[in-house]
Parts: sequence; structure tokens; C-alpha cells
Amino acid sequence: MELAANAPIPEALRAQLVRVDGAIARTGSALADFVSGIEQGRRADATARLRTVNDLAKAVDDRMADVGRV
Repeated sequence: MELAANAPIPEALRAQLVRVDGAIARTGSALADFVSGIEQGRRADATARLRTVNDLAKAVDDRMADVGRV
């Protein structure tokens, strides 16, 4: 998809980008929690957080694919 430099962003695309942004933010937070767990010696908690990070990363991938379909 190509847009002119000053073209407004279509609402459908804007909505998908907002979803991607939220998913990326949640992934970053979960990754920070994972690192914190490792640093504090909470390996079981960190392992659970890593699963969450993987799930959220997949959600980001899925949402990016959705953006490509808009």
C-alpha cells in the first residue's frame, strides 16, 4: 500500500496499527518482567513469563499480518 506524504491514514489501517502498537507494548512489558525474574532468581516465574512473551510475539505477528490485509 502506498500513501501520498500528506494523505490521511485510513481508519481501518489506523485501527490495526493501534492494535499492533498495544501488542508490542505488552510484549515489551512481559519481556522486562522476564528479565527481572531472571535477575532476581525467580526462574519458575521467568519461565512462565517467557511463555507469555512468546504468545504476545505471535499476537504481534498476527496483527502485522492483519495490517497487510487492510
